[in-house]
Amino acid sequence: MTREQVAEAVARHADEVTLEVKGAGDTRTEHLDDLGYAVDVEATTDAVFAAKSSWTSYLTTLVSPHVVEAVVTTDPAAVEEAAASLVAKAEKVGRNASVQLAADKKSFEVTPAVVGHSVDPATFQAVAEEAARSLSAATTTVTFVQTDPSVTTAAATKVAAQANAIVARKVAVSDGAEKHTPSAKVRASSPARAWRIR
Repeated sequence: MTREQVAEAVARHADEVTLEVKGAGDTRTEHLDDLGYAVDVEATTDAVFAAKSSWTSYLTTLVSPHVVEAVVTTDPAAVEEAAASLVAKAEKVGRNASVQLAADKKSFEVTPAVVGHSVDPATFQAVAEEAARSLSAATTTVTFVQTDPSVTTAAATKVAAQANAIVARKVAVSDGAEKHTPSAKVRASSPARAWRIR
């Protein structure tokens, strides 16, 4: 086989590799490039010819294209996106706690944190990479691991309490001639640094 023929064979095998992903009551079949993985055809072809250092290995490689592992490249952003879509499909997306102005616009309130999950790499990334490396279709059942929020409800509650304490204090602003006392609504919606706390 010529180098061009081997390269075409590698590319064809790579295009045919699929990963059947099961999880959250759903099963879908994805191609490598949909998951952020690709086979480096040129590098893999080099590896195939390097393996033909003897007549025996030459014949073995021709009979079985899987004797030489494919050289795999990854697109981290695409891999992360694919994993995130699995988390979203399973309804396991977490959320950091946050502080925002309450509906009455006179105080601050907390939106609690939600514990999330991420895909267990051993049941997704590792399986996809091995499928690409072996140029063989594979099936995996995705599992998830818990991920704690980086901003906890307790931390947000503390910040909200501090903000509400500032809003509750009387302040006065002066233009040099008159003093004005803003309402709680105004104090809550304005940066604390804009007022002189008394």
